Amino acid sequence: LLLSPLRDLELPAAVKAMTLVLGLALSVMGLIGGYLVARMPKERVQNIAEYIENMVRRGTVGLVLSENQADALGRLGHAVNHYMTFVKDEIEQSSLTAKERQIQIKVLEAEHRHIESVIHAISDGVIVTGAFGDLLLANEAAERIFGFRFETAIRKPIEEVITDKSFLGLLQDMRETGLFVPHRTLEWVQGSGDQARIWRVVLNTVVEGKKRERISGAVAV
Repeated sequence: LLLSPLRDLELPAAVKAMTLVLGLALSVMGLIGGYLVARMPKERVQNIAEYIENMVRRGTVGLVLSENQADALGRLGHAVNHYMTFVKDEIEQSSLTAKERQIQIKVLEAEHRHIESVIHAISDGVIVTGAFGDLLLANEAAERIFGFRFETAIRKPIEEVITDKSFLGLLQDMRETGLFVPHRTLEWVQGSGDQARIWRVVLNTVVEGKKRERISGAVAV
């Protein structure tokens, strides 16, 4: 219920989280300190209310209650302030992590565009599939060889894009045995009879993981 209105707002995740935490913290304060606040001097209550309202308007997290008083409210203030300081540190760390991820994504996007440019400049046909056999990348030469359009075939299972069963068998075998033989060169016969064409195919698997125990894709040239 608390998260529902936050999801609809066009705000950064860190701001949404901070708003939610502020609301929860204020709810906890109301439950724990309601009795104490009722017995506080009116001026002291107004100062705390104004401080919290300003903090919400600025979108910041800081100390909430004064710790100077040696009464129960002072001890409550110490506990709440300690919690809010922790929340502030967590939000700042989350914001920093989000920025780092945005930079990493932009770097990866730039690298991807660079790889695409290189592949499209190659005169040989190039097919790149993912870990589950979906088409990730193909150049114009591959489009001509297999008769498809990459724009409409991207992310589709390779079996829906290429109909040649012998070539599909090469890719399937590469995905199944690529951990042990990550690179191989072989011949592939396309068609039959007078229309047959013999291609030299270079296959490689992309292996990931700390121990290189997982195939994340295959490349056919």
